[in-house]
Amino acid sequence: ERLATGKKVEKLETQLKAILNATGDAIVGLNNLRRITLWNPAAEKLFGWLSREVQGREIEMLIPDDLRENQAQKFRKFLAGQEQKKGQKITFQTSALRRDGITIPVEITLSSALIEDKLSGFAVFHEITERKRTEKILLQSEKMRSLGEMASGVAHDFNNSLTTILGNIELLKEKGIDNAVAEKLAAIEKAARQGAETIANLQGFSRSADDAAHKHIELLALKPLIEEVRNLTRFRWKDLPQKEGYTLDFTMEIESSPALHINGSGFKEMLTNLIFNAVDAMPRGGHIHLSVKQQEEKVALIVQDNGIGLAKEDAAHIFDPYFTTKGRGHAGLGLSIAKRFVERHGGSITVESIKGAGSTFTIEFPLLTTSDPAKVDMIKKSAQPIHLQILVIDDEPLVRSLLKQVLENRGHAVTEAGNGQEGVRCFRENNIDLVITDHGMPVMNGLDAAFRIKKQKPKTPVLLITGWQTETDAVFQKPSSIDEFITKPFDLEKIIALVEYYGGKAKSLQHQ
Repeated sequence: ERLATGKKVEKLETQLKAILNATGDAIVGLNNLRRITLWNPAAEKLFGWLSREVQGREIEMLIPDDLRENQAQKFRKFLAGQEQKKGQKITFQTSALRRDGITIPVEITLSSALIEDKLSGFAVFHEITERKRTEKILLQSEKMRSLGEMASGVAHDFNNSLTTILGNIELLKEKGIDNAVAEKLAAIEKAARQGAETIANLQGFSRSADDAAHKHIELLALKPLIEEVRNLTRFRWKDLPQKEGYTLDFTMEIESSPALHINGSGFKEMLTNLIFNAVDAMPRGGHIHLSVKQQEEKVALIVQDNGIGLAKEDAAHIFDPYFTTKGRGHAGLGLSIAKRFVERHGGSITVESIKGAGSTFTIEFPLLTTSDPAKVDMIKKSAQPIHLQILVIDDEPLVRSLLKQVLENRGHAVTEAGNGQEGVRCFRENNIDLVITDHGMPVMNGLDAAFRIKKQKPKTPVLLITGWQTETDAVFQKPSSIDEFITKPFDLEKIIALVEYYGGKAKSLQHQ
């Protein structure tokens, strides 16, 4: 019997040795004086010291001088405290020192085991050089995206100004002016159009910062994308929490799986940012619930957590670039990037949060159409003179005034509104044949206004004016509530042609 027991022990020792030799992480055994008692082959490879060279030396030999005292306190506290007696683990990131003097980033996990009635400590060193390099690349990418967002915003504002300048030049040229004034106007127009080209180049820079979100748009079902992201992020919401000794649950409720015209990689990045944000809000565990609901012409994706929540003043800025409530080490760009992606695809993202009770992020995407817009030259040929009641919605008074003057000169009646909410009210109170709306406006944007207008009268044409050039790119699919995009600075002849083409179609449908 004693012989059999000895063979079992010998077999277990052989198995344990094989495991220690096979693992890719450096495993260092410690006694209660922080001296090294075990040194596996992976430790030899990582640090460059042989096992016989480190036996009996203090673990702090593996820590750089400037970090040694601070990290030594962690080792002392763990080995002398109650953590190891309770079988708990401690994981932290620091730098380690190799034999050749080179420092490397590592993640250290301290744990313990009872061996021959004595507590022994173990330090597992996992090199994270590649992870740190990837994080650095991602941070730089986020900074470039943010810079592109700023450039795009500046371009949008300049396009509003150029629209007013070029539009009024065209109106002046129609009034019959002498040659000297005509030459001056031509010079002004040339300079303004050169400015428009510069703005287009600036917007090109903005698009280059997130080309991945627009170059490859295809019809994709949401459910497989969501499940893929759930699996890809598992290490953050399951593996790491378990390693730290707490639990984080992740449940899903997908009522339907509609297909959207969307960039798959951009969608996955957006959802990953939201899931990581939820995980960060629950440092000691909690529950993430993701649901998908189809609501008329929209699809709602909802991500809920029962974490620390946000103060009201923080929630108001949560989508701002570089804004963060997580302290140092966080760029504050993840949610800004998510918002940018959603809006580029014609959607919206909102947050509801209660301090201490969790947050709910709601993302809405329109169910998109696949039809291509008619060519402008074909529209011009088919357009017929017609008198329409037109609603112009724009928060820029100069742009509204310009459009009103041009359209009234063509015999149309014009009603004005300064934002989407006011526009929806005007549409409800007047017999409107066609709507021209700006996209970016306070209170309610143009896409939301168009959705509400189409809900009241689906056959009413809606033309969306935008200073965001990407929305008119061939890869961007129009929401079903939009009949045509118009890019700033716009051509007044194109505006007139589009108005009379779509207005004529609407009038003919009314008489059928």
